[in-house]
Amino acid sequence: MSVFKRYLLALLAGFLSAVVLSFLILFPVWWLFLALVLFWLAISVFLYFQLYKGSEGFLYDSILLVVSQFSFIGLILLVEWDFLRWLLLVLCTVFVILLFLKLHKNNNGLAYQQKPIRRMKMMLWVFDVYAICTTVFAVSIFFSRIYFGLLAVLAGLVTAGISIMIWKMYFPTQDKKLYLWSALVGLVMMEIIWVLHLLPLGYLVLGLLVTWVWFILQVFIRFHLSLKDIIWRKQIPFLLVNLVLFFVILFFIVRWI
Repeated sequence: MSVFKRYLLALLAGFLSAVVLSFLILFPVWWLFLALVLFWLAISVFLYFQLYKGSEGFLYDSILLVVSQFSFIGLILLVEWDFLRWLLLVLCTVFVILLFLKLHKNNNGLAYQQKPIRRMKMMLWVFDVYAICTTVFAVSIFFSRIYFGLLAVLAGLVTAGISIMIWKMYFPTQDKKLYLWSALVGLVMMEIIWVLHLLPLGYLVLGLLVTWVWFILQVFIRFHLSLKDIIWRKQIPFLLVNLVLFFVILFFIVRWI
């Protein structure tokens, strides 16, 4: 496919994202919301299919695109500050364009090209975990009749699945150990999510705390699965800094409800 056509489809996908999210912000009607979301997802996947059908990693990159779209929708619905909603709209538009232009280079490019793209994809996955966990906590607050155990299981499955998506960028996809470790991540995160939801904190803060713990956990598992394993003398300062920051934010910065 020509470079011109690739850029044209990427800009079209970004423009479509901006239009759909603008309508969701300006016209919060449930039937319009469902119609626009389904239309946006269908057209985005169709355009991406036109660009990269049959390419290596097409399925995983398509999942990243769809999950990221849902993540932006969830946060836009939750935040109450209009400026932040429009900022999320701009960020979503930019990320959609970048995903359409850059994702394929991670699969077919040279090593020096793969590294920054892989990091971008990983941080987008981290954002998705934050958005989904925040949405789960918000649902438990706004719809208190829903048993939180089911929501915790859902969030645990999501964190386990996204962990696999990240690890597959670094290790062979046939490695069965990835699935065993992802099951462990899911179980641990279910427990952590259950415990944290008992704290009198807002859903935005709870989502941040859960994502913080999950990110450190999946990074250390990735280090353990690598050839070098975990080099503890290098990681202990990192853990101590994160531990201190975690408790400083938890007890001195965030507001307890």
